Amino acid sequence: MKNLLRNEYLTHFTDSVLEALAPIHCEICDIHIKGTTRIHRICDTCLYMFEIAPKDDVLLNTLYTHSVTDTFMFSVRSAFTFHHEAPIQRAIYAIKYGFAQQMAFDFGAYMGLHVPDIEIDALLPVPLHTARLRERGYNQSQSIADGISSQTKIPVIQALQRTTYTITQTKFTSMERNKNVHGIFRVHNNQNIRGKRLMLIDDVMTTGSTLEACAETLLESGALSVSAYTIAAAVSRKGIQ
Repeated sequence: MKNLLRNEYLTHFTDSVLEALAPIHCEICDIHIKGTTRIHRICDTCLYMFEIAPKDDVLLNTLYTHSVTDTFMFSVRSAFTFHHEAPIQRAIYAIKYGFAQQMAFDFGAYMGLHVPDIEIDALLPVPLHTARLRERGYNQSQSIADGISSQTKIPVIQALQRTTYTITQTKFTSMERNKNVHGIFRVHNNQNIRGKRLMLIDDVMTTGSTLEACAETLLESGALSVSAYTIAAAVSRKGIQ
């Protein structure tokens, strides 16, 4: 009993010190966050104001529009809508460039409660190039996948490598994105994916070119099917990007 009380005191003391030294503010509204929230560095009020993404079949159909030939995806799901005026844009920026690894994991855990009702053998985070990984310090897609796995118990595997360092695709057209990522992924362990139903994990789906490039490589290497699940899907005022 004494040890339990001592541990609780130490935890409270540590939290109090950290709060005093580095108080946490919401990435969206900048309000001071006291206590825990579902997503680290995002207040629950802002979380519940995020726009829900279009339905899975709508997202899948849009990939036909952007693909040169046909989509390689079996299923596509996103939790939220992403556009230039959407509050979640700040969260995605923090995940990519603000060292918000815990936030990425928490988003994954949240997504894990709403996994598509399809058979999935393994989760596969979209890889970063080794140079980008050194710059960022972690792969946000890995953290998201780990969060999903914490809820679903679906294993996370490492089977893809990004062989080419590509510049950001933010201002690229759909055709330019397809060209930029074509042939830049390879499978480094076929045994991990052969005959498996895989789900790619990433932060944002814009045109889907990166996901399509990954899926094509995986299917060519023996995967049975490839789906995708992202935190957000890019949407404009005119519809899906």
